[in-house]
Amino acid sequence: MMKLAAVLAVTLGAILLLSTMVNVSYADSGVKVYAKEKQSLMLLLVKNAKNASIYELTITLLDGTINSAKSDGWKVLKNSANQITLSSANPIPPKGREVFFVNTDNINSIISWTAKDRSGSVIAMDNARAVVKQTLSALTGSDTSYMKATGVTLTTDKIFYKKGEKLFITGVLEPNSKITITIFTPSGQKLKIGQQTDQTGSFKALHVLHDAESGTYIVKASEPRAFAETTFKVL
Repeated sequence: MMKLAAVLAVTLGAILLLSTMVNVSYADSGVKVYAKEKQSLMLLLVKNAKNASIYELTITLLDGTINSAKSDGWKVLKNSANQITLSSANPIPPKGREVFFVNTDNINSIISWTAKDRSGSVIAMDNARAVVKQTLSALTGSDTSYMKATGVTLTTDKIFYKKGEKLFITGVLEPNSKITITIFTPSGQKLKIGQQTDQTGSFKALHVLHDAESGTYIVKASEPRAFAETTFKVL
């Protein structure tokens, strides 16, 4: 009886461990990937805060097709219609950054990525997304200006939702400003939520996905001088 109880305890522990591994996000792993629309291309900014250099980056678009990609000194291997692998003998060093341009049919696509070191070992990954079309309307000129615009963010607590679930939206825009959060449904309908940022520019909102249609949604948070967008999916 004692042996049976021990076996059951071990089995239950294994099940609980596996359940906690489902939909794990590695967004805080030390590598950050940001995205922005630039001249109908998806501009990806990769920041490396790990101690290891990034020699290889695999990018997958969950809702789009990749036509091409480029970055100086990086080789591009197209694995499939929606996935590419970029590699370089001149890697992204610790505390370094690199910009990639991706030509895709859907610049609002949800992104999944994996970063590897020289030996091919995974050093960081994110099965959630990068924030797509993160933009300041006041930005003009070089991509360096965009890189400095790290204060503008918008995200949802998950990437995939079921109908009836709660959707938590958080982000940062201009401090002490009235903003509008707009949710665009797959069929093009709009739902607007009024909100106010605090003294740090932070905001949050809750929306319940009652009778939500399946497909990819776009969320936009905007105020007079800045806006940010991201996406999520209802299964």
